Amino acid sequence: MNTKPTYLDHGATSFPKAPGVAESMSDYLLNVGCNVNRGAYSFSYQAENIVYETRELLCRLFHFDEPEQVVFTKNITESMNVLIKGLLQEGDHVIVSSMEHNAVMRPLNALKNVSFSRVPCNSA
Repeated sequence: MNTKPTYLDHGATSFPKAPGVAESMSDYLLNVGCNVNRGAYSFSYQAENIVYETRELLCRLFHFDEPEQVVFTKNITESMNVLIKGLLQEGDHVIVSSMEHNAVMRPLNALKNVSFSRVPCNSA
């Protein structure tokens, strides 16, 4: 019998981190340690380059045309809010699962002119 715990709540705390994440964050915090667009000095420019290089990598991964099409948000809840509130228009209808997360349902409920239907989930 496997006695190692299985963690199933990744979305809540992002634990455990994917391989390399802790090392990359440590390197950034120890060697760059500043915010993007917050200064006109070498570490700030280095941070900007890291972010732009990340945009380029994600652009290639997802087959986007331009790195500027890559948008960063602070978490999935903010991402879903930006997507739902920015993409849907008056009269649109959305189909969601009966198990949809609050990050989807709250912005959908807030949109008065967008309707949605819940589709039941089954084990098939």
